[in-house]
This record gives sequence, structure tokens and C-alpha cells, in this order.
Amino acid sequence: MIILHSCASSQSAADTDLNQLNITVQEPNSESENYMLQLSGFSGSDSEEYTVAMSRLNNHEWDDILSIEEIGTSQERTILAEIKNDPQSYNRVLWALGHEHFKNHATDYETPQPTQTDKDKMPELLGGIEAVMSEVRYPDALNGIGGRVMVQVVVTRLGEVEDPVIVQSLHTTADLEAIRAVGEMKFSPGIIDGLPIKVKYTLPVFFRET
Repeated sequence: MIILHSCASSQSAADTDLNQLNITVQEPNSESENYMLQLSGFSGSDSEEYTVAMSRLNNHEWDDILSIEEIGTSQERTILAEIKNDPQSYNRVLWALGHEHFKNHATDYETPQPTQTDKDKMPELLGGIEAVMSEVRYPDALNGIGGRVMVQVVVTRLGEVEDPVIVQSLHTTADLEAIRAVGEMKFSPGIIDGLPIKVKYTLPVFFRET
């Protein structure tokens, strides 16, 4: 197989959305086989998506990809990537190609153990606590009461909020408003060993009468 190298800039590769491309996957049927991932749907013969996809695959940080091949003509190009017979390797490649590809095709894997390196990251609330406070509406039923509600949520592998639970209550209406406001938030997902995972996250919601 031929390994192709791309000269796409890192900024372009980071910003270009590849989620509209088509991915088909042939899963391994035995321990001696590997995942075969086919990527198609590029726009035109001089497609930026093609250049960026090749850049992301060729510059993939881990040794998950065994080979990369171009199939077809310059008018109808397809990329075929052979990926190690390992769910975590497969998931990392999908994540590198885009959130929707990961969401639609990811394979379950055993929970990885923290590495205590820069391959591990806690979820990060986009916009910070200010984003939550700009969303909060002070309930009339509080009648001037101020205070804090602590909300625990699950941040999904796509940075979405699930299963909010009140771990420190202030007032029923405040608790409900805190859950509503936190439910509108977006996160960058938690990472362990370079792979996005679900993480429990607790954050405060403050109530002050304006």
C-alpha cells in the first residue's frame, strides 16, 4: 500500500469539519484481522477535506494506523485506512476525524486507566462559570434569598450534559433553575490516554437577587 503525505497547515486541519464525509467500517472477524476504515464523499478534485483528512491520519499521534491507501481517481477519491485490531486505537482515529464519526461508529472499550500525563484532561466548561451565570434566571419564589446550588452532571464523550443531580440544595425552585441552566452548557470532554470518556463533574450555580 502507498502512504501519502499531506502539507495541510495545522490550523486548517484543526478547523476543517470532516463530519459530512462518509465513513464505512469493516470490523475484524478474528484476532489476525484489523479494522478497515473507508472515507469518501470529498467535494471535487482539489478537496480541502481530502487534504485535511490525509493530514489527520498521517499525523495521528499514536501508532494506531497501520497503513493508508488512496483508491480511485482524483475526481472520486476514497481513503482506506487499516487500523489496529484494538477498540481504543479505532476510537482514537474516529475521534481525530470528527465528533459525529465517533458518535456514530465508536466501539465500546474497557475503561482506560489514567496515565497522569498530558494525555489526560478533565472536562472544561466552555465559557467558564460566567456562561452558567448568564443563563440563570433568579426565581421570584426565592423572595430575596441568595446562595449556591451544587449540581453534579455527567459530561459525555461529546461534551454534552447528562443526568444532572443536586448535591447541595438551596430551594426547590432554585434547584430546578440550576438544573435547567446547567443543562444548556457545553463542555470540552474529559480525556484519558488521549480518548474522550464520560466524566462526572460538579459545578456551582449562584443565586443573587438583582
